[in-house]
Amino acid sequence: MKNVLLIAFEYPPGKGAGVERPLSLSKYLPEFGWQPIVLTVKPTAYDFIDESRTIPSCASENLYRAFSFNAARDFSFKGKYLKILSAPDRWSTWFFDGYFKGRDIIKKHRPDIVWSTYPIATSHAIALALKKTHGIRWVADYRDPMSFHYKKTNDSTISKYIDRETIKYSDSVTFVTGHMKKLYSDKYEIYQNKFNVIENGFNDEFFNGLEPDKNDNRGIFKILHSGAIYENGRNPKIVFEGLKILKNQQKISNESFRLLFRGARAPEKYIEYAANANVLDLVEFLPSIDYRNSLIEMLTVDALLVIQGETYNNQIPGKVYEYLRAKKPIISNSPVNSAVGQFVSRFDFCFVCDTPQTVASSIDKVISGTFNYDYDISEFSRRTKAKQFANLFNTLSESSL
Repeated sequence: MKNVLLIAFEYPPGKGAGVERPLSLSKYLPEFGWQPIVLTVKPTAYDFIDESRTIPSCASENLYRAFSFNAARDFSFKGKYLKILSAPDRWSTWFFDGYFKGRDIIKKHRPDIVWSTYPIATSHAIALALKKTHGIRWVADYRDPMSFHYKKTNDSTISKYIDRETIKYSDSVTFVTGHMKKLYSDKYEIYQNKFNVIENGFNDEFFNGLEPDKNDNRGIFKILHSGAIYENGRNPKIVFEGLKILKNQQKISNESFRLLFRGARAPEKYIEYAANANVLDLVEFLPSIDYRNSLIEMLTVDALLVIQGETYNNQIPGKVYEYLRAKKPIISNSPVNSAVGQFVSRFDFCFVCDTPQTVASSIDKVISGTFNYDYDISEFSRRTKAKQFANLFNTLSESSL
């Protein structure tokens, strides 16, 4: 069995959607001939912890944790800290211990491949340094484009350097959407022959055995948005305006309908938006829960909502694949030509909407409709994605440096 060093900031017990890709790789790669060695951070670096997640035994035997400060927490004074301390990210101090531990791992385990994953850029910085000093084959994984590609306010010189050097020195680059691949192909045209797409997915084993919550109030039609919302890019204003239309048409009321936001941090501003649209009685903001219970909630509600504004046109949130596995109607508040809009349009139980009117129409169809969920979605399982990575690793390991 060959060895692969997985460099990932997000890993249990860290909490967040970014955990799933490296965790699933460490779980399934041994089935395809690759032994994972995981390099991540100590739990003290994380903002939030989920103790319910278990680390596969094949990974726990070769798990290395490096020390890192969290600049926003550890270097702040009255809630403020120097921007240089968060370049390229709040955990940039992970680089130092991460590099030295990575160097020791290479000496001890002699991995055939190093794999690193963004959106924590320091992960790529560590892999880049190991590539330059040890010449090891490197797969750089992008779950998001680096933010300066789509946020004009972010002009971090360090981020641009890491991005440019990553594309130049990596042996292969993987993206989670074709839109991202095109974005990078346009930017780094001479390197596009080493660009590949391996999407996110769902973990079927986590769904097996789960059932909807039988104590849930079935008299109210519930739509769930699971996860964070943002002022820029995941703003529910348009959704609230759509609810207002349906409420004025007397198609929904607080006795028959509820829109749930699970795990939306600092919801005060969004509560104000809902109140301004006169739909606050139709909306609930609920605290974060662990991963297992979040899946149960997806199975329990009547429909699922994803909000993905134009800022994130190139991305598909990982939860969309879990929505798909839950076999519930999906409402995608996103541009039709976006990555997520084009993806969900493949299924007749999904609706793409980007105006209050189309939001209202989509919700109305979901409430009144019946849908066919008999699609083969096995290509989006995490096991299938691990196999695709294993095939890529095999190709690279058999090629000459």
